[in-house]
Amino acid sequence: MFVLKVLPILIFLLQVISIVHLYTVYKTENAHVPMAFIELNIIVLINIVIFICIYFFLHKFQLRSVWSIPLIIFFLLMLMLSIFYIWMIL
Repeated sequence: MFVLKVLPILIFLLQVISIVHLYTVYKTENAHVPMAFIELNIIVLINIVIFICIYFFLHKFQLRSVWSIPLIIFFLLMLMLSIFYIWMIL
């Protein structure tokens, strides 16, 4: 049960680290804007895989409040990625 409470905190920390890395890549290496976009796609794909695994393996446990912060960050990343795709189309 302790692992189920620590796992969302680790996922949250990894998400924050990846977002900070993505932001620094975007700001410091402006000639490689596609690189930041590709990294955003990879981060979102990894988050999708993580949350699918969480849904299937941890759905039985009632720890929804602990998982709310990583889920919110995941949905914000998905929203940001969809905005970038729409912006690229237009």
